[in-house]
Amino acid sequence: MSGNQAVLIFDLGNVLVKLNPATGFWPQIIPDSQEAARHEEIWSASRASRAFETGRIRDYRQLYDELRVELNIDISWQEFQLVYENIIGDLFPETLPLLETL
Repeated sequence: MSGNQAVLIFDLGNVLVKLNPATGFWPQIIPDSQEAARHEEIWSASRASRAFETGRIRDYRQLYDELRVELNIDISWQEFQLVYENIIGDLFPETLPLLETL
């Protein structure tokens, strides 16, 4: 790099943006139960989710199809979209001041 150029790399996964639990994929589960925690671990270990996050799966509908099989979820395409889009939560209070400083 030369001059005043800079590169900023950061992870948005629960660093700058709060991630909400993915328990909505299993609507019958009580959110504060041990079962919910177990399903959250299943989600975190999902091969399809990781493939999507790393660009190996690029199609949102393919992600849905693969997650339905892998995680044994029985939700509609529309429900899936709502749950998946809700995983990304709000910014942490410190995020904007941190980015301004950087």
